[in-house]
Amino acid sequence: ERLAGREGTYLRCLAEEYDSLLQAIEIEAVDPARRARWLRSARTFADFLVDAQNDDGSWFRGYDFAGKPLTEPDFWFGQTDVQRKSSTATVVPFLLRLHGSTGDERYLRAARAACDFVYSAFVDGLKFNGGIHDSMYAKPQLVDHESIIFAFRALLGAHRATGDPHLLTQAV
Repeated sequence: ERLAGREGTYLRCLAEEYDSLLQAIEIEAVDPARRARWLRSARTFADFLVDAQNDDGSWFRGYDFAGKPLTEPDFWFGQTDVQRKSSTATVVPFLLRLHGSTGDERYLRAARAACDFVYSAFVDGLKFNGGIHDSMYAKPQLVDHESIIFAFRALLGAHRATGDPHLLTQAV
């Protein structure tokens, strides 16, 4: 009920769709005008990300259509700062792919700042118990479920984009 009437979307959903759009640009044989429109669309989203990025390198889990963070109700969007920013790593592959396509350093800088946040908030000191996904047990075996893979993909992708061995160590 508390979500009724709210319009917006999750950051992860947008990042994954725009990353798919960039993949389509790379592999689809479409006319140059369509490719240019698709790339403009991806850049518009990336520019939003650059502008919306928090000082600590993170983004919020959800945004309304005016670009404002969705944080209420807190049981849905997160009760702590880390929970509210838990989708940050999902944006990094998109930004890295777009940087690779355009050479725009703003996207690489935003991805690197996000990786700093991801490492400090989700990787450093994390105890990962392993186990299966979607456990049949009432209490999951995993501390962090599958989300650790997003941190890994972000850090490994940033290492590949920059060659920074420190990012590879963080990914491992």
